[in-house]
Amino acid sequence: MMLLLVRHLCINVFSMAAALIFLAPAHATTSNYKCTIEEGTVFGPQLAFSYNAKSNVILLRDYVGGPYSHDLTLGNVRQTGDMLHFGLEFWTDGFVATRESYSLKFEDMLLEASRDSYDIDGGHTNQGPTAIGICVAADAPAKKAEAPSPDGNASANEWSTTIGKNARGLAYVNMRTELHEFALEFHCDENDWEDNRLGVKFFAISLPRLHARADTTARLSLFFTLPGGAVYRERLDAHYSGGGQGDQAWLGSINAGKSELDALAAAHSINILNQDGEVAYSFAAKGTPIGVAAIRKHCKLGAE
Repeated sequence: MMLLLVRHLCINVFSMAAALIFLAPAHATTSNYKCTIEEGTVFGPQLAFSYNAKSNVILLRDYVGGPYSHDLTLGNVRQTGDMLHFGLEFWTDGFVATRESYSLKFEDMLLEASRDSYDIDGGHTNQGPTAIGICVAADAPAKKAEAPSPDGNASANEWSTTIGKNARGLAYVNMRTELHEFALEFHCDENDWEDNRLGVKFFAISLPRLHARADTTARLSLFFTLPGGAVYRERLDAHYSGGGQGDQAWLGSINAGKSELDALAAAHSINILNQDGEVAYSFAAKGTPIGVAAIRKHCKLGAE
């Protein structure tokens, strides 16, 4: 694993007591973090670093897919409340051409990233793009594996998030997971805040507990299993589209308030229930916090 020497390190100490509380147990001052950044952005998909709370220093451990070079500088390390801020600088021909800024929020372990470009005179030439990631403490104990669903579905599938512009030029977010020939999607664009709805697609052929036929309608439910044994249920009035192979799906939408998106982000698993409340299919929810954060940011949903 590559270790990068840090130069021009600017240290600003804010609330060191809080830093020790959030970042490390009482017997340690250094914590290691691994972060996964949403797909389809200019940022590397994985970022790993160590933070020494005592000296307020960050050491970059790895930046998989990141565009850094030997002229990388780390600086402006500071903590404000439960947020840790730091930056990366890219040097070209003796001047800082690009700055990447990161902010890690310890409450939900979300990482916000942004990139700005500058000219040789230090002028700001471009602001953005931005991205969202989720971090875990690399030295934390591994989580217990999820048990298989009643139908025997594996729970190792992960969610991916795509952000872009649709044919109307509107920003959109699509978060998706696949398991065997089945898939579950949540999608929205920047205009969906007007009716506060989040689109849902469940790609499936006919199942033993959920028979599918073109133009069929059904009152389904999304059943979220949450930490501590809590559950959350959301109704899904769906219509089945019997298109060609790969396009056969139950289509609908759910309310996109704060409680619904909080449940989606926190869920361990998402079950599709049929009209009788029986589990028709199950998906794991690893990676949903990244998609939910993107939905909140780009579609302006989940505020209430």
